[in-house]
Amino acid sequence: MLQDGPFLWDENQQGLILSSYYWGYLISQIPGGRISEIFSAKWAMLTAVLLNSIGTLLTPVVAPVESLLIFLRFVEGVGGVNIRLMYYLH
Repeated sequence: MLQDGPFLWDENQQGLILSSYYWGYLISQIPGGRISEIFSAKWAMLTAVLLNSIGTLLTPVVAPVESLLIFLRFVEGVGGVNIRLMYYLH
């Protein structure tokens, strides 16, 4: 028998948590591209990888607090755009 996880999130909460990554990705498109042009690619890539790595490691810790999880996913989305831009710029 399948069992739900430990979090009692309804569909709206799940949608907000999942979409927060893409909101960060969307908001950081233009600033991320400009930052990648101004600074060298290695610094933009390092920042992006650190944002995503730290966010991924902290996800289980902040998961019980929904607002922190949404913010963390947003920050991961900001880092995700720089990884994508590095692919296109070089």
